[in-house]
Amino acid sequence: MKNALITGANGLVGQSIANALSYKWEGTSFSRSSSNLHQLDVTNSQELTQFLDKHNFSTIFHCVNMSGGVNLCEQEPELAKKVHLTALHPLIAYCREKNATLVFISTDYVFNNHQQPVTEDDSPEPLNIYGQLKLQAEELIREQIPRHIIARTTNVYGHDPETQTPNF
Repeated sequence: MKNALITGANGLVGQSIANALSYKWEGTSFSRSSSNLHQLDVTNSQELTQFLDKHNFSTIFHCVNMSGGVNLCEQEPELAKKVHLTALHPLIAYCREKNATLVFISTDYVFNNHQQPVTEDDSPEPLNIYGQLKLQAEELIREQIPRHIIARTTNVYGHDPETQTPNF
């Protein structure tokens, strides 16, 4: 039976994935608690590993993003590294051990925007710290997990009146 984990399930992308899934899923949240989500700090490797060890997920949708968005990543690069790169290590280990699929939500910020439109064959040249971290995460995933999907998003929009990050 399929069972998915959606990290960042209370964000715009996480909510959309949750609404689209036709099979059982569980979700995590960090800054906004919800009765149907597990409160979890993905930057705490021990906490994340303990959580994963209690479950048997066939797919992990990694939708975590910093509340405060790209601008906060630029202002707090060490925190951004923890959220966007360090947090991946327990997920990678879990996916390798369980032969689970990791769906990683990346960004078009891995490109410098000098050449538009870009194609998936274009060479990445990160626009900023956020783009650099997402590209490093993509490379880790490609190297270490055979079953993965990397989705580069652009202009994520939707209405979420409770978000700390402005959106379209």
